[in-house]
Amino acid sequence: MKNKRTFLLFFLLCFLCILFSSNSYAVTMQIGDIDSFGFDELSSLVGADGKPVDRNNNGILDSGDVLPDLNRNGYVAVGHGDDFDNRTDDEINDLNGSKWTDVVLLKPTTIGPGPANNAEFIFNFDVPQIDASDYGKDHFFSFVYADYDVNPMYAVIEGDKLNLLGNSDGGADGFIWRAYSVISWNDMLDGEVHIKIVAPGEPYVAFDYALLDLQPISVCDYIIQMETMME
Repeated sequence: MKNKRTFLLFFLLCFLCILFSSNSYAVTMQIGDIDSFGFDELSSLVGADGKPVDRNNNGILDSGDVLPDLNRNGYVAVGHGDDFDNRTDDEINDLNGSKWTDVVLLKPTTIGPGPANNAEFIFNFDVPQIDASDYGKDHFFSFVYADYDVNPMYAVIEGDKLNLLGNSDGGADGFIWRAYSVISWNDMLDGEVHIKIVAPGEPYVAFDYALLDLQPISVCDYIIQMETMME
């Protein structure tokens, strides 16, 4: 009986080790917080059109919503009193990309880390092992950004170009978008996914967060429609 209990305990420990080992290698990483670009109280904020910023009334600024017109002059733009820096100290000092979130990226630079053309997001991770649930699977990089007005602006993801939707595609002033791209398994084998934002002429834009996962960030129906039109 003692030997049987010892065997069962050993078997259980082995099973738990495999389970936790598999989970520990799953790649789900986030740069920046899902926190409405750092704005705490949304109910008092309005967009450039004077309407509430939280268009879908879900309590957070995400795709389909708009950035606030902070001085309520009918514009969300550089030089119009809409500059903001809502970063925490940890975000300001982060080396993987959080310093580019929750802050308006301006050209010319007056606050924050610099213009959008310098923004980078770097995911470093342990490559999933053969017993992991996402071993060998392609992943998605996606991120939430707002008020892209000046062409061109795009993301370079592991060498591949991702064109971005902007206000010229039908979004309101300060409109919040989602973009995503497939990351092939082969591009993950070095344990790093690198994203560079290219926006040489964009004077005012903001990022909320970036995600590396098996699924992209969900979006509103309007953005799904616009993405379909671009394909």
